[in-house]
Amino acid sequence: MDIFNIVWPVIAIFVAGFTAQRFLNIELAPLSTFTIYLLVPFLAFRTFYQEGIDKEIVYYAVFVGALCLLLVLVGYCFSYFWHKDKEKHYGFILSSAFMNNGNFGVPLVLAIFGDQALNIAVMLMVLQQLLMSSVGVYFAAKGSPIEAAKGWSVIWKVLKLPLLYAALLGFIFNITSITLPKEMTGSINSIADAAIPVIMLLLGMQLANISFVHINVSRMISAVLVRLIISPAVAWLLVVLLPVNTLTGNIMIVMAAAPSAANTTLYAVQFQTDPHHVSAVTLITTLSSIFTIPLLLLLLI
Repeated sequence: MDIFNIVWPVIAIFVAGFTAQRFLNIELAPLSTFTIYLLVPFLAFRTFYQEGIDKEIVYYAVFVGALCLLLVLVGYCFSYFWHKDKEKHYGFILSSAFMNNGNFGVPLVLAIFGDQALNIAVMLMVLQQLLMSSVGVYFAAKGSPIEAAKGWSVIWKVLKLPLLYAALLGFIFNITSITLPKEMTGSINSIADAAIPVIMLLLGMQLANISFVHINVSRMISAVLVRLIISPAVAWLLVVLLPVNTLTGNIMIVMAAAPSAANTTLYAVQFQTDPHHVSAVTLITTLSSIFTIPLLLLLLI
């Protein structure tokens, strides 16, 4: 298997989005809203509606939850001794604990392992997105200097995200054997199929807007180390402890090795939680993953 030939086509789509944004300077907020509130929920619904639900989903949830908890603890250890400033402290955690499973991990897993791995990857992505849109938003708000970002407004922002409800609805339809008309499933499939290429292009466009003003290099390198090296190592330890097959375990490790989540940049900007650091780490981890992912695959495959 030529691993670079697998990774580069994925990166090429990001580059296309990056280049388009440099020339066209498109307003990204409506595109991001469109993706988060329409495309991704349809993808989540289809996955939980069509995929057989068994005890494996418990292992996925345990893996995602444990990985997030351990990475947050690692982030605390890295950041606590260097930065007493609340904004920088939580900005570091935000940039290192949450991986880009949506518009990087899922397409990469699909390219590497084929269609048989897609549903597993999407389930992991949905669970990760649920954590990021709750725990991630919490950390962004926790480190925010904006008083209006506190309290119930944070909870309300989390509850407004449709991803949870779409996944839950698909799960209910699945376990109750509710069958949708063929015409309706065709429409759902069409929208869900559009999700992955659109969010890949959107990530490239988001990266084109990142600024490197006032960046602490040593702090950025530490966050990159946590995201690209420590995260897959922790994932490997968890996979060893979980009763999952080799394919599922490899998918989990590859997903954990994804660069920093693009959504964390959006949260950091929205709550003003060290946005320059978070956005810079997102860009550097995405570029560095061109080299770290192939090295990881050499060890796994």
